[in-house]
Amino acid sequence: MKFTAAIFAVGALAAVRRQAGGLSENIQAITTATNSVTTALEAYTGDIQQALAVNGATGEVLTAIQAAQTTVDGTQAIDGDTALSLVGPIGDLNTAVESSISALIEKQPIFAENGLTEAVLTSLRTQQEASTALTDAIVSKLPEGLQDAGRQASQAAADALARGIAAYEGGATGGDDNDDDATTTAAATTAAATGTVTTQAVVYPTAPSGNNATATSSMPMQYTGAAAHQVVGLGALAMAALVAAL
Repeated sequence: MKFTAAIFAVGALAAVRRQAGGLSENIQAITTATNSVTTALEAYTGDIQQALAVNGATGEVLTAIQAAQTTVDGTQAIDGDTALSLVGPIGDLNTAVESSISALIEKQPIFAENGLTEAVLTSLRTQQEASTALTDAIVSKLPEGLQDAGRQASQAAADALARGIAAYEGGATGGDDNDDDATTTAAATTAAATGTVTTQAVVYPTAPSGNNATATSSMPMQYTGAAAHQVVGLGALAMAALVAAL
């Protein structure tokens, strides 16, 4: 009996480590997809085909986030050693999101010119929701003593998303001139992304397209566990792009 129990325990531990290893790969996949969005954004000059390319790249980011969410949901717990192995991939993801958001903000005038500001905002908020949900799920599987550190590890990406949302909210209201308001908005958005404020939401920007459309990689989706919401978000972007092209 003891021998059987030992075999079971070893098998269970191996399963947990396989799942955690899969999570590391999932995070790397999100980073790769995010970098592709950044590349598409940097190439965007207002052409509809370029906008659709951004939108397509953004779809890959959302797919990667969903895959990571599935992995986390199937993991019973993440031990300390495994948590440490995620530090590098999460750091790379933070860097990728920050670059993507910077590229998105740089293209804000073009998005605004083509009437896509609201579409970009919707995508960003959706991405933020999905990212927050994933972060919350990962943190919940960490040992209690590592949960605060785990949340802080992804703070850079959350802050970047908040920065992107603040930039586009300023464009939507015609107000880039009020730095205090933008700062307040960014702080509130960051709070929501980190769980200080609970909204059912959540690594990124998604962008719109039109005759001159685009999409970005660090955009959030209203992720509530239903893929349909993400599909709707992407569809709205594509539709905005087509309308702008007419």
